[in-house]
Amino acid sequence: MEKAELKIKIEEVPNEDILIYHISDILSEMKLSFETKDDLKYGGLYSFNFEKIEVPEELQYLAGALLTNVDGLLNVDFDRYKISFEKASVFDWKDMEQKIIPIINKMVAKKRKMIIKERVRMSISKNGYAVHTKVN
Repeated sequence: MEKAELKIKIEEVPNEDILIYHISDILSEMKLSFETKDDLKYGGLYSFNFEKIEVPEELQYLAGALLTNVDGLLNVDFDRYKISFEKASVFDWKDMEQKIIPIINKMVAKKRKMIIKERVRMSISKNGYAVHTKVN
């Protein structure tokens, strides 16, 4: 049964070139990684696709749309409930997300409502634990 809405939690990590979108839809049963359009059929170097199973068409289109329409994007990874993005250092997430969010809205949420629940920044405490601080 399809969920009534797509919920997203955006996580900033200590590496400023990486951004994670936790989403309420299942994307993939295996980790898939895409760096170029050549990776679309089976995933790229960092994919866990040892059996060379063809990537579902919807994910091929989503990865292709992100890589070709978002300047500065180096890598897109899909996990079960997560999309991880890596950018070139010279680019700014604020500008890039203006292109990323509409693509996710169109290709993942489709005609459902998309809600960005919160944005958090992950850091490491002096005890070595992950700490998430809400970003406004």
